Amino acid sequence: MRAGRLRRAGLAAALLLGLLAAGTAAAAPRLSVAPLPGARPPLLKQLGVELCRAFECVAFVRGSTRAGFDLARMRQARADGILVGALSSIGASRILSLSLYTDTDFAELTWRVPLDARGAIPAEEFANLQRELSTRLGPPPPVPPPSPQAAVPQRSPAPPRVIEVPLPPPPVLVPRPPAAEPRGAPARPASASATPAPHPWLAAEVAGLLGRRSLRFLGAVAGPAPLRGHEAPRFGAAAARLELYPAARSGLPLLAGLGLFGAYQRSLGLETTVDGAPRDTALWQLSAGALWRSAPSGAGRLSVRGALSYEAARATVRPAVAGLPDVATSGLRAGLGLDAPLGGPAIALLEGGATRWRTARDLIGGPYFPGGSAWALDLEAGLGWALGDRLQLRLTGRWSMTRYDVDPHPEGIYRASGARDDQLTGSLSFRVAP
Repeated sequence: MRAGRLRRAGLAAALLLGLLAAGTAAAAPRLSVAPLPGARPPLLKQLGVELCRAFECVAFVRGSTRAGFDLARMRQARADGILVGALSSIGASRILSLSLYTDTDFAELTWRVPLDARGAIPAEEFANLQRELSTRLGPPPPVPPPSPQAAVPQRSPAPPRVIEVPLPPPPVLVPRPPAAEPRGAPARPASASATPAPHPWLAAEVAGLLGRRSLRFLGAVAGPAPLRGHEAPRFGAAAARLELYPAARSGLPLLAGLGLFGAYQRSLGLETTVDGAPRDTALWQLSAGALWRSAPSGAGRLSVRGALSYEAARATVRPAVAGLPDVATSGLRAGLGLDAPLGGPAIALLEGGATRWRTARDLIGGPYFPGGSAWALDLEAGLGWALGDRLQLRLTGRWSMTRYDVDPHPEGIYRASGARDDQLTGSLSFRVAP
């Protein structure tokens, strides 16, 4: 009777220890790996298959944080860590940057690993990566202890054979941040900050516009020849813009955002009615120059941009109308803009600029006024919406004003102190950055 009780107690203890061992074995670290555009199949296999053999993988949830993931939803998924990567090039070498996030949207640790000829992490470096992840997220599930049934007296003549299982090598310890910065405090951007998104080497934009234009004379008085203003209450236009960043893949942040650009805009189907007769009217504008961006458009963080460009604009009416001058201006423009993230895929766009017109014919230096000066101001604001990693939809409004100060006509044929040309346009555009 007593031997039967001991046997039942031993079996119950073995069952309890087995359940505890199973629960411990199931508590594998949970890891989420972000998608890595541009990665070759060997690298995708390492990050998406081999890492998931040592860790329990959790689906990646894209979000609006500076690292590109949704921290709240990752916490709900009980992810112990999130691994975000980016590819860059230094000469002919491909460099992989990996950042580990745990409980904040600031990276806890960042690795930079040169890839081999296959585009994969070298075997030794990949083993080091696995050991360091185990150190940060927790060791692999322990090997369950031998069944305690071996300690219970059995009637079988031969005791069970004990198999010794070698323990895994101890993980390589990586120093934690200084004690003065507690876990959970924002990390300094200069140390383990989020890996910046690579700057695209090319960006193209096409747009459709709807606007109005008004040219009126200031201080005009009656003279031998009357001056005629121009009013276009509604006109359509098309525009295109191309940006090129030669040093985008250099790995130098200051040079990566330095580029060249060109833009062209032209009215469509615009007419001017003079004395009851319609006349074809054309408005066009050309821009070309240099620009600099602190970060790619829509990169999830504040981006500052500046530009210096040559501008040319023209407004013509055919056949020409006496007293209504054609306008052909050219000069230099300096502009400054901001792209501010609003959360999710939305960003706010803001840009302003000033132009000094060096020529402004026919108003200045032509048959209307012998001399004078001209300058312009412009302001643009709107919203951008990411439709993917490379495509963005933009809705913007733009106001521009050119002011002409003129010298009196020596013969007094045309009499005015100046002129003002106002344009107001709204545009819908698509921007792609491959």
